[in-house]
Amino acid sequence: MSFSGENIRQLYKSSHVTEAPYSPESEKASRSPSESESPLKTSPSSTLTNRINDWFIWEIAGLLVSAGTLIALVVVLTKYDHQPQPSWKYMSLNSLISWLSTISKACLVIACSEVLGQLKWVWFAQGTRPVQELRTFDAASRGLYGALELIWTLRARHFAALGSLAVILAIAIDPFAQNLVHYYQDMVEDTSQSAHIGQTDTYDSWAGDISVSSYGVDPILKANVYNSLLNNDQNKPWSIPQHSCPSANCTWDPIASLETRALCTDVTDRINTTCSVITDESSGFAGYPNCTLNLIGSDLTAWLVPDNGSTIAMQGFVVQGVGSGDGVVYSSNNSLGIVQYLAPKTTDRGPDAYWYITPTPDKKWFATECAIEPLVRAFRPSVRQNIYSDETLAIWTNRTGLTSTNPIGSFEPPSSWISELGLEILNRNRTFNYSFLVATELFSFITDIFTGHYTHYPMHSGYKATSPSSLYAGQDIIQALGQGNIAGCSDALESRLNCSMANVAAAISKTLRDAAFDATSTANRASVVDGTVWMSESFIAARWEWISLPVFVWVLAVLAVSGTVWKGRRAAVPIWKNDPLPLLFVYGVSTRGSHGAVDEAEDLKVRLYERGGVVKLG
Repeated sequence: MSFSGENIRQLYKSSHVTEAPYSPESEKASRSPSESESPLKTSPSSTLTNRINDWFIWEIAGLLVSAGTLIALVVVLTKYDHQPQPSWKYMSLNSLISWLSTISKACLVIACSEVLGQLKWVWFAQGTRPVQELRTFDAASRGLYGALELIWTLRARHFAALGSLAVILAIAIDPFAQNLVHYYQDMVEDTSQSAHIGQTDTYDSWAGDISVSSYGVDPILKANVYNSLLNNDQNKPWSIPQHSCPSANCTWDPIASLETRALCTDVTDRINTTCSVITDESSGFAGYPNCTLNLIGSDLTAWLVPDNGSTIAMQGFVVQGVGSGDGVVYSSNNSLGIVQYLAPKTTDRGPDAYWYITPTPDKKWFATECAIEPLVRAFRPSVRQNIYSDETLAIWTNRTGLTSTNPIGSFEPPSSWISELGLEILNRNRTFNYSFLVATELFSFITDIFTGHYTHYPMHSGYKATSPSSLYAGQDIIQALGQGNIAGCSDALESRLNCSMANVAAAISKTLRDAAFDATSTANRASVVDGTVWMSESFIAARWEWISLPVFVWVLAVLAVSGTVWKGRRAAVPIWKNDPLPLLFVYGVSTRGSHGAVDEAEDLKVRLYERGGVVKLG
């Protein structure tokens, strides 16, 4: 039942102040007969404002606006989920979310506060209640503490408990909304810049018409090979091809290029050991055994003079570059250099570590043969945080066009590399070649720098390179192989040749690919391949679980409003909500004493009822 301004004025005329609780009998006695015979009649609201109030239009509109802001929030987050953070001119995404959540929260709290005010009248219309509960309902519509008190007072058995719970939980809407957005870093393409890396089809860089002893190998290739053996930088700069990546994060499509790799085989089972007593008095070792170890099928030989578990003299660390036809496993026609290696087994660095190792049994010695094999490799390069790496997709070692004048031949990868690996670069050219002169000079260079030995006598010991004396760093390389700190290699002699040859192959591969950046060479067929530059940027990820609370609070508010409308219609109470004016007319208390009103209300119980068109608390 609703009341207009005229209704309130009539209520005011019919109300009076008493010192005792109101009762229908006392009111009847105090009124004139004309007043008793002419009860106040409630009339329908005549103004638009009252009609809006009577039909809970503002509360329903608040629910709709709240729902609309939540939907807008979901739409915005869906649009930018896993997308770069938007760079708006006047507002950030966080600010927009904050505004939307604040509007949604405000609409819900206002709607719940109003329905709590209306449920106050429904509560007193349903039975006699302590008048103190007027204040409890009023406090519930104002904030957290009052809402908690109301839930406790009603024991959560009334629609008002739903409205109170919505008011309480609405406090957490803003923090929950802020947690809806999670920021993370991801890469986006920077189209304003380009990355570059080299790729080589044909390599023909050499030093020209110079003396055989100095080799016609490109000085850049020499420098990279020397670095791979004498530079112990664990980052292996001599193996990383030249590239340009402006942002420190770049990728390239699959590339195919001429390269090399190291192949090694354990040939320990081919070691033959023989020992005999030394009879030459002038040698100083007369009467001692002289043991010789040689690799069957090769002229690689080591020797030592043992004495009761120790070694008096030896040439027991031997490295040898192998010429045509002398390889035990590999052929010179298939490689750019073959190296054999014979030494005792040890986990310590340096030949001195096997000073006390006897030559027998044979299992304490080992032999290895390695080769540098030319090939074409398909790979996908990338740079991440300024660190270069590449993924091998396929390799091709088969050669065609082998003749007596062209023992190297050509590499022709299959056309399936285009369709299966995405190597569109092969559409331009599918033939890869080494120059015959380059291959010949490179073979001689590799075999010579790996030829030498370590010799120990009672009074002296040392390394010696047995390759041409004009070869730069030959002795240094033999020493590095014996006891140096070669990058990526362990101290164990058994694996040092394998590791060193792998370093050499990587250094050669870098040189071949870097030919694309050599502006002085016109003989090479090489090209610079463009790649994609990536920039780090903040991305958005929506954490949808945090939308649960705002939606739940909205559902509570809808239930509270719906329940209030239903309960109010059934109880036929006026639509007063939180309007304070009706309280001035529906009940009166004395002002006796400094705390008269409060003192009298402590134990006072009242009920909202209507009689003769007049609504009273009594």
